[in-house]
Amino acid sequence: MPLSRLVVVALILLVSAPAVAQDWIEYRDQPERFGVTLPGEPAIQEITYTSWRGATLPARVYTVEDGASRYSVTVVNYTSNEDITDVNGSVAHEAWKVRKRGGEVTFDAYAVADYIEGHELYVTNADESRTMVAIFLHAKRLYMLEATVPRSAAPPLLFQQSLHIYDEEGVRIRYVLDADGQRLERVPSND
Repeated sequence: MPLSRLVVVALILLVSAPAVAQDWIEYRDQPERFGVTLPGEPAIQEITYTSWRGATLPARVYTVEDGASRYSVTVVNYTSNEDITDVNGSVAHEAWKVRKRGGEVTFDAYAVADYIEGHELYVTNADESRTMVAIFLHAKRLYMLEATVPRSAAPPLLFQQSLHIYDEEGVRIRYVLDADGQRLERVPSND
């Protein structure tokens, strides 16, 4: 990305972030071991999720609607699933499902959050709204963040990049990498 474009993006974020962030909250769900920044308290729905290999799994969907914008986090609990292929293929399968919906995929790539591997997709929809999806898998839990905002709205980066994953004691999980890019160990966290 050219330096001038980076400067423009940084200025937009600096000017708009304080106004946008005023009403946002840091939401945390200890049973599902995650935290995220949302524009309000989410509605929570218990659902049944069918994996790509046919397993029926418990899941929760956390949703906030903010005007014409919609933010959701879906957590699928794979801990009872013994099919490791089903678990490991879950991120790729969810990315495939996003691509199948239609719209113009403008970004489709590997992603990390605290060196937890995942995938991100950005889609421009037929109505010109934009959808950003981030999918991560850790400790047999699949985390799917999705935000759809109108064409005129700022990209939902505050939400998209706010995911924190916690262990069973509520300590934020962060990893370090070795020189070859392999995940080594957890970094102690103060969160």
